[in-house]
Amino acid sequence: MNDSKHREITTMKSSLPAPLVATILLIGSSQAIAESAPQAFDIPAQPLHSALQKLADQAGVAVFFTEQQVAGKSAPAVKGRFSSREALQKLLTGSGLSYTFTGESSVSIKTADSGSDARTTMPAVTVTGKAVYDPTDPYNPDYRLPNASTATKTDTPIMETPFSVQVVPKQVLEDQQVVRLDQAVRNVAGVNTSSLNQGTTDGFIIRGFQNNITYRDGMLLPTILGGGTTKREMANLERVEVLKGPGSILFGRSEPGGIINMVTKQPLATPYYSLQQQFGSYDFYRTTIDATAPLTNDDTLLYRLNLSYENAGSFRDFVDNERVFIAPVLKWNISQRTQATFELEYQHFDETNDPGITNIGTRPANVPINTALHEPLLSKNKGDRVLVGFNWSHEFNDNWKVSHRFNYENYDFSTMSLFFGAASNNGDVDRFLNLGPENDSSRYFNSLNLSGKIDTAGVHHQLLFGFDHFIIDDKFVGNCCQSAPSYNILVRHI
Repeated sequence: MNDSKHREITTMKSSLPAPLVATILLIGSSQAIAESAPQAFDIPAQPLHSALQKLADQAGVAVFFTEQQVAGKSAPAVKGRFSSREALQKLLTGSGLSYTFTGESSVSIKTADSGSDARTTMPAVTVTGKAVYDPTDPYNPDYRLPNASTATKTDTPIMETPFSVQVVPKQVLEDQQVVRLDQAVRNVAGVNTSSLNQGTTDGFIIRGFQNNITYRDGMLLPTILGGGTTKREMANLERVEVLKGPGSILFGRSEPGGIINMVTKQPLATPYYSLQQQFGSYDFYRTTIDATAPLTNDDTLLYRLNLSYENAGSFRDFVDNERVFIAPVLKWNISQRTQATFELEYQHFDETNDPGITNIGTRPANVPINTALHEPLLSKNKGDRVLVGFNWSHEFNDNWKVSHRFNYENYDFSTMSLFFGAASNNGDVDRFLNLGPENDSSRYFNSLNLSGKIDTAGVHHQLLFGFDHFIIDDKFVGNCCQSAPSYNILVRHI
């Protein structure tokens, strides 16, 4: 019996080098050891077998392993306050070994495939991400907007839209400090400014077609006699969406090249306040304010207010501009499925009509770029624009929704301008005068849409039924095309 016992002990010693076991009496169960309170460890980086010895000494546990398991392996430094389990995990990092508690104060090191009870507990990992993507969040710096409404008049992912749609998001407008619409759409392939894009008109060429018609939240913004009234203010624009190709099936009057739709900022439940001051060349000064927040504790009433003031000169002689813009919006969340929005825009403009530099033959005239062919006292565009809007929507259920939008817009302005054609070879330019001292333009717009989602034979469909009604009432007092004194572009005038 004694011989048998002696042989058993000898077998165990032959598999464990004598100095690799350190034992200190520790009262408690294996679960208590595994969840022991943090204590101080100071184990330098060293071979794994000696690091395990250090851990046994400092933790007060017995650690069992074989020489073959730890041969050639190193352990990282462990310094700080950890539980016994945490300290052991750090020492075994990258070694391919695991462990298990075999008694009240003993731990057995195992290879990854040494048994079903072998395990390696990974340290806790914290994952931070967005639970919900909100493209209207004023603090969201993303450049990518996954959805656009212009192509289908529904909030549809661009990847699922069978049209070419490109969005210029809020972050791009802020990064580029955009103050005019042409500065925004230059980010869109296939869209260029045209000869109509002058002092009082937004004019573009989209896929080769001339276009000076734009949309605001899906509402047509017509121009007067193709000449425009004033350039669109950007202070309250959330983003600009460009639909390339024919869109008349949804928008009625549009050019075949595409549609530029400006999406305005709406009231938010997240408070946001911004004051911005811009300075630029040629006495350019622009101040903007953007504020939004709830008016009630339950977010039933929300508001948004955008203001801007601009005063600017130009690299062109006798050109200056002054603009004032105010745009308050009030949103009423009647219920979770019903909302109504009231909005107002007021814009005052006092700007110079600048026809630019003429051409001689097929080339621009070789004159200084600041040369002006207009008369300062006869080249003014001054007036006011007022827009009043009301829109509401109601969701019958998760699939069906009805929405209605009504906008009234009025322009009251006076305009005087000179225009001309090409210059002769000696530099003479024939100029003509357009006088419009009293102009009034009123526009009425109604849009009623019913959208829904249905499934047929496993195929998902989005449906849209809509009706638009548009009235323009323009009144002009003035005359056009009278001859004005000629001008020689090559002679220096003082």
